[in-house]
Amino acid sequence: MPTAWRQTLERSRVIRPGDAELAEALHAQPALRVFFPWPSHGQFSLLSSTAAPFHEELARVIATMDGL
Repeated sequence: MPTAWRQTLERSRVIRPGDAELAEALHAQPALRVFFPWPSHGQFSLLSSTAAPFHEELARVIATMDGL
């Protein structure tokens, strides 16, 4: 999963784009780095597995207009 986080933080073209500030805030939390980041449509899902069926361990994370 470190590769997925690195590519997310570097805004790699091989992954879906996501909110860069939100990605950095999520990555800053060591407990969340164990999950696979799945950015989509300005939201992040944090998955425990990339095999179908996907398991979202936490509710989707969405940045608010005030940056929270």
